[in-house]
Amino acid sequence: MNSMPDDLIDAICKAAKKYCIDLLDDIGGAEENEIELTIPVDKNTKPEDMLKCFEIGTLVVEDPKDPSRICYQLSGNCDWEEEHGIEIDILDDKVVYLGEFVGKSPWQEHKDESRNSAAHIYDQVD
Repeated sequence: MNSMPDDLIDAICKAAKKYCIDLLDDIGGAEENEIELTIPVDKNTKPEDMLKCFEIGTLVVEDPKDPSRICYQLSGNCDWEEEHGIEIDILDDKVVYLGEFVGKSPWQEHKDESRNSAAHIYDQVD
């Protein structure tokens, strides 16, 4: 954890930004719902600034289905979703799920792309 690759941190930040913006769009915005964001978040927000808006409190490492692969789950609180928080599932240094906490394993398929802000994060070009 102390030496996460920069591209993994970047993917987490991009997916967290998407999660925040999508959720706020769905509910009508932060101000209308009395959500206090640490920083204003919109399409112009630098992805790395998202690190100011969430904190990780839990690390779960399951018994590996394949010992040659790295798999873990991070979860915690985020400014924009107080009730469900944030879950980040990582498999082989790739974010396979980022969204509200659902308690799935990174080994499981995350087929509901509408709720997975990391679904196409590696397809994006800056």
